[in-house]
Amino acid sequence: MQHRYTIRTMLGLLSLAIVGGVSLAGFNLQPATGQETQPTVSSPGSAQAMYLPLVYNNPTTVFGIEMGPITNNAGLELVDQANISWVRKNALLWSDVQSTKEGGYDWTTQQDLEQHLINARRSNLEVVLVVRSTPSWAQLIPGKSCGPIKYEELSAFGDFLYEAVKRYSVGPYYVRYWQIWNEPDVDWRYMSGDNPYGCWAYGADDNSYYDILFGGEYFGGEYYGDVLANVYPRMKAANPNIQVLVGGLLFHCNYDLQHCYEKSVAPRYIEGIIYRHGYMDGANYFDGVGFHAYDDYRAEKVPNETVYFAYGNVGWGNYSLNGDGPVVHKKASYLKRVLASYGVNGKFLMATETSLRYCQNPDDPEVPYFPETKSYYVAQLYGATIAEGLKAALWYDLIGGWCNVNLLNSDLSTTPAYQAYSFARKELVNAAYLGPVNEFPDVLGYKFNRKGTTIWLLWSQPDAAPSINLPAVPVKAYDVYGNALTIASTDLQVTTMPVYLEGLP
Repeated sequence: MQHRYTIRTMLGLLSLAIVGGVSLAGFNLQPATGQETQPTVSSPGSAQAMYLPLVYNNPTTVFGIEMGPITNNAGLELVDQANISWVRKNALLWSDVQSTKEGGYDWTTQQDLEQHLINARRSNLEVVLVVRSTPSWAQLIPGKSCGPIKYEELSAFGDFLYEAVKRYSVGPYYVRYWQIWNEPDVDWRYMSGDNPYGCWAYGADDNSYYDILFGGEYFGGEYYGDVLANVYPRMKAANPNIQVLVGGLLFHCNYDLQHCYEKSVAPRYIEGIIYRHGYMDGANYFDGVGFHAYDDYRAEKVPNETVYFAYGNVGWGNYSLNGDGPVVHKKASYLKRVLASYGVNGKFLMATETSLRYCQNPDDPEVPYFPETKSYYVAQLYGATIAEGLKAALWYDLIGGWCNVNLLNSDLSTTPAYQAYSFARKELVNAAYLGPVNEFPDVLGYKFNRKGTTIWLLWSQPDAAPSINLPAVPVKAYDVYGNALTIASTDLQVTTMPVYLEGLP
């Protein structure tokens, strides 16, 4: 294959080799030095280092993907062809590198991972690297490698991350984005010990040891905040230019909704991270928040008919039949509101897993339109991502069989959703959000400006196909797959298939 060794690529690699210093009067912005022998908890009013996210000359777009192996055999060539900017890799396993406490670090266990990181950089992909898996000697809950770390071993985790950042944040790997665990806001009681999900939360209000240590009102978020408070300074000491993400929150439901008042789903986990035992300093120890945003395909039964092309997320009260777009809107808005309520600003948001799921047989005659709906959802999702100002949205995943979310089939043939993804990347690259399309009943969409060209992305609710009158005849028009459409007048019937209209006022 031909890799994209462009000027952009070379400049990006050059910029990674430059380490900058930042100085602001009144703040100590130097990375923490020295090594803690025990975990430290900052108290209110205590002097502490502050780390500000560094501004990069970053060529990336919002378009990302999760991959298992980052190889041509697993679809990397097609990722290149789609000009995808981000790849999430799960994971660097602490338990593999440091299987015994006194045995040092065995980096030879990471040879496959290291080659995948090199492959990603050669393809000019920005990697989000997940770090997880507690070694047996550090497990607070025996047998739960997905679960929390013993408090007295948090410094050991910080030491490991210091070495990992030193190793992988420079050439030939250049990993800048580090995500601490995957879905830590999942109750450990419901997860097997070695699963790829995090299982740090505790949802039983039973005044037990676990409830007191990492349960409570915030379901373990405060304890996870302690983890960040210990490892973040060590990671920044290794390389102040890296960015640390709160582990991709599952964020299963909206705490503002009545049916979400169940502790097992940890809806206030992010508040606990910030609140951190009343110190209110948790936001000092992360640069961005990763969260997961899935909608589920639904064939809705309404009077006298079945409405296809619909989707929703019950936990968030999100239903396309009610005029809602992708659930990423509601989750991002909720996070922004929570951060603002604690006076936190300057943190980026990233949907580190997102897609449209159908966790049954897609050939089921009751739901024949899932592949098309998934294609339509891709365009809607990335329109929503730009509208919400997210740093990126990483589609889960490129290839694989879980809930039919894949963009490629197992033989690397492309799905319709891959074609929709590729065209969305081409059409919306460098697009700036102008506002919603809200002039017409039953029509949803976004308005963008791409280097002086206005683009409308619009579609109808699943149970409607309204005729509208546009303000002008579009200069160009495309369907969701990039096929050119001929629109000769201002009259347009809008359907569930999103269309891109260029050149409208």
